[in-house]
Parts: sequence; structure tokens; C-alpha cells
Amino acid sequence: MNHNADLLLGALVADAACLGLHWIYNVDRVAAVTARQNGQCAFTPVEARNFEGVKTFAHKDRENGMFTQIGEVLHLAIKSMNANDGTFDVPAYQSAFTAFFGAGGPFVGFMDRPTLGALANIAADVNPSGIDDNQTPALARLPAILVGYQGQDQLPDMIKTAMEVTNINDEATAFSNVFADLATRVMNGEALDDALVAAANGADDIAKADLLNALNTTEDD
Repeated sequence: MNHNADLLLGALVADAACLGLHWIYNVDRVAAVTARQNGQCAFTPVEARNFEGVKTFAHKDRENGMFTQIGEVLHLAIKSMNANDGTFDVPAYQSAFTAFFGAGGPFVGFMDRPTLGALANIAADVNPSGIDDNQTPALARLPAILVGYQGQDQLPDMIKTAMEVTNINDEATAFSNVFADLATRVMNGEALDDALVAAANGADDIAKADLLNALNTTEDD
């Protein structure tokens, strides 16, 4: 099996599968929406009615099968690295990021604080361009970085460098390291359940307790 392709395609397909529920944080609404689909969450139709009363409809110009904002961040990283001989070139990526998410770019939809903050800092030539925020863009480029730098000494530095394009935050750093550890274990053939426990136990203190609680909870919601 090509674990590199599995990691990238898995991340992109999973992201596209989330588009219809993206930005809905109300678990009761998620349950109601998925009940109309026999309990299935993946590839929920992108419909305004699903967002009524709980969240602004952020994806009216997007269609099933398209990426969320997070998937677009990863897709940009893959394309940028392909165009730069497999390396993550920060200025090249920042340029692509601005062209896609910035004014006049093709992305239409709600953008989170780290994306908006990064755009402002890139325009002002602030480097690193990230802001103090722990949201998901911190992890979004990670699959591309793991594939491009696996087994290389500079991998830890590149994880941090890629994250800091949008996020400079201790919690984001801790969870980036956990995700990198987990993904590497799975790519190396470790069983998922074992990899989850090992990655949680090896996490920094800022993330460890929450991860172990998640693994040990009896709640299924």
C-alpha cells in the first residue's frame, strides 16, 4: 500500500465529507440533520435549512464533494510543494494562500480567525504570519508535511514552520505533535487503537489529559 497517498487522499476525502455539516456546533441539530439520512453524517447535502437558527449558512456557493476551508488549506500545501520540488517553501505557500483566500481570490465562504489573521500579517510582511489561535488551520497542512519530510531530520522544524503560517499557539503546537505522532504510527503499520493510546500517552501535558479522557469516556455523542 502507498501510505503517502492514503494519508493525503484520506485527509482530503474526509474533509469533503464534512462540508455539509461544517460550522454546525449544535449536536442536536447535527443529530436532526443526520436522522434525515438514516444516521449518516458523511457527504450531508449542502443545504441552507440545515443551518437555520444555529449558524450562518457559510457554504451557499459550494457543492457536495468540494472541500471545506480546511481542505483547501491542505490542497494548497500539496500543490505548492509539488511546484517546489517537494519542499515547503514558506513565501511560495503564503503567496498561494493569499491568492486563494485573499481579496479577489476564488474562495467564497466563512473564514476563521487564523486565516484572516494570516492574510493580514502576510500583507504586512510579518513573519511568521500566524496569530495566537488554536483552531484547525494549525493542523491542516500537516499531512503534506509528513509525506514530504518523513524520515528526515528537519521534520519537527517543518511541522512548526508550516503551522506558524496561520497559528502560533502552545496548544496548537502540542496537538500538531500528537497528530504527527499518530499519523506516523499508523503509516508504519501500527494498529489504530494502539496508535491512539500511544500518541495520547506521549502527548505534552497541555494535551495529554484531554486525549486520555476522550479515549476512556463512555459517552458516544
